[in-house]
Amino acid sequence: MPLPSDPADLFAELVRDFGANFNRPRTFDWLHDNSVRDIADLLEQAALREGEIDPVRVEELLEAVDRDEDDDDDAYSRRTFAILAGLDRALLYVNPYFGSFDQGALTPIAVRYSLTGVLNTDPTSGAVLPRCSYPGRVQHTPNTLNDAFVGVVWVPAEDWKRTDHRRLPARNDLTRVEREGEVVIACTPFVDDANDFNWDITERHENRFYRVSLKDGPPRRDRIAPLLMELDGSEATIAMLPELTLTPELLAAWRSAIDDVPQPPLSNLKWLFIGTGDLGNPSPENRSVLIDRCTGEVVLEQLKIYPFTLTSEQLAEWHLDTFLGTDAIEEDLSSCDARVTVAESRLGRVAMLVCEDLARIVDLGRALRSHGISHVFSPVFSKETLPHYWEHQKAKDYATEAGTLVVVANSLVVPRLMKDDGPWGTAIVHSPATTQTRSTYNARDIAKFRVACGDPIPGRGDPPVDRADDESRV
Repeated sequence: MPLPSDPADLFAELVRDFGANFNRPRTFDWLHDNSVRDIADLLEQAALREGEIDPVRVEELLEAVDRDEDDDDDAYSRRTFAILAGLDRALLYVNPYFGSFDQGALTPIAVRYSLTGVLNTDPTSGAVLPRCSYPGRVQHTPNTLNDAFVGVVWVPAEDWKRTDHRRLPARNDLTRVEREGEVVIACTPFVDDANDFNWDITERHENRFYRVSLKDGPPRRDRIAPLLMELDGSEATIAMLPELTLTPELLAAWRSAIDDVPQPPLSNLKWLFIGTGDLGNPSPENRSVLIDRCTGEVVLEQLKIYPFTLTSEQLAEWHLDTFLGTDAIEEDLSSCDARVTVAESRLGRVAMLVCEDLARIVDLGRALRSHGISHVFSPVFSKETLPHYWEHQKAKDYATEAGTLVVVANSLVVPRLMKDDGPWGTAIVHSPATTQTRSTYNARDIAKFRVACGDPIPGRGDPPVDRADDESRV
């Protein structure tokens, strides 16, 4: 079968075989090889000038290996890498996070990405995506195949199939100006009393399972409109509530409040992560929801995949034994076959990981790293959120391996059960460039984080900035 002429499709065709033979030290040497650079320059300029690559010319380049080499296979791989490097550099011009104003003849690929969220035409055999983050670790030799590329990331078919991938509609997306500036993220605990929940216990096959749901009633529904007005005035572009703060009635109340509370002209608020909960489907679930502040539309949803088991020790430590008993008990979920939704947006490549899912790096981390996830929003229900506790440790892993910015929002329910006096740590943001923690005193507090987005590539390896005491409350 002849090679494709489309630069993104050609990259996908060549990288599949090259990835199977990826060698870190050898690839590092090729990055500094003058012959590799010459071929890469040739391919980059041809793609920008013509918008396509002549397959015959590519075949000639691949076949024109130096027969004096001791290892012909190595020479062939070096030529393949040189072509991939040139295509990578060409596709950097259509990377929306790079900021190029000249796409040359590659505009059709940029249009394809804006419509589909993918650079190549058929992602079922693997996807080519614009790079929007870079691993936080400093390492001269490429640790993965994607580390060798600047403009794109390659998502193998097996990792692609483990996620649901989508492109956010333009009407629900942030603007390019918002991304290039400083994005303010606001987190609020929303709930602080364990008695505000229904604690349901069932037994199956001699094992115990729990379901927790927020009690419905005017006190919580009536708080949504005032909270929305406070968030509008907080400078925040993104707002986030923790786990177990959502019911079908509260989802309707949020959308009604958006209709009833006009957005002030100076409000920056766009995305509302309104928490998680069981939204009334027949099977037990814990679903997180993102809605649009302007339209009230549901932009993204994500089922919690992995149930959390509370051990006897945790039940006692968290003072939840009053509600759930003293024996180990597992969260009642039926969504173990769900997949992580990965969303392309102007902010970056976004995913939601609900509480325990953030901890499942062994299960979910490989696919998310292949995607080059730039932002993870994680609502949790846990004890006090503090530096270097479990949420921060998992955020560090994502930042180190993928360059991800992780936002964690917790309620005050368990922190107040465990400790009488506040403030209590309820939110954290961590990325390769920043570590910020926030504490709150009550469920109505709003904790703000100022996060510089911008181009992710120049910040590679910059040390984190500790802003733990800045703007802890509004």
